[in-house]
Amino acid sequence: MFGVYYFSFDNPKNGDYKFPLREMSKISDVEKIVPKTTLMLKRHRAVKFVQIQDAAKRSLNKKNGRGVLISAHTGYAYVIDNRGNRKGEWLRKD
Repeated sequence: MFGVYYFSFDNPKNGDYKFPLREMSKISDVEKIVPKTTLMLKRHRAVKFVQIQDAAKRSLNKKNGRGVLISAHTGYAYVIDNRGNRKGEWLRKD
């Protein structure tokens, strides 16, 4: 399961729910799973985890977008919320 991530999001950029799919497909193999706002990502070998986080961040609305990135290998969940005190920061939730 190395290199497999799940990305669930709310309020994508410009309200276009296909935008995160297009943005993430530039750096990984993407499969849409149920519900429609969840993507399964299979990372390419040359891509680092930080690049996946950056692509996920770019795909969200800067004012009120939210997302959760979960690693299938480690089980760690990384949360980003563009509302509140820590706008645009990835926080690891164990």
